[in-house]
Amino acid sequence: MLWDVMGLATGREASKISALEKSTNWKIENAREDIEELQHEIEQLRLIVKTLAGVCQQKGVFSEAEYQDMQDFIDVQDGLLDGKSKTEYEPKACPKCNRQNNHMAKVCIWCEAEL
Repeated sequence: MLWDVMGLATGREASKISALEKSTNWKIENAREDIEELQHEIEQLRLIVKTLAGVCQQKGVFSEAEYQDMQDFIDVQDGLLDGKSKTEYEPKACPKCNRQNNHMAKVCIWCEAEL
């Protein structure tokens, strides 16, 4: 460790630094896993939307122009025409692990702490 090489860490400080380093590495790995999971979910949702839009267009439910008009109409309902839709409810942050949960959750899905 850098602090040991430089001779700046006492035994107690080195122990604290080591624990902090392990905790940080664990948090980084969890963040990477969360990002991968979210990317996978986004890809699944993209496929679902494309599939539904394609089927509806093939069946004559709406044209591409009508689809775009409706998308813009729905998009602007949150106040901005920005290609995004804000969630209706803010997620709850867990007081123990600080991860996001459904706004209706009573228990954290990550660490099972009470919300």
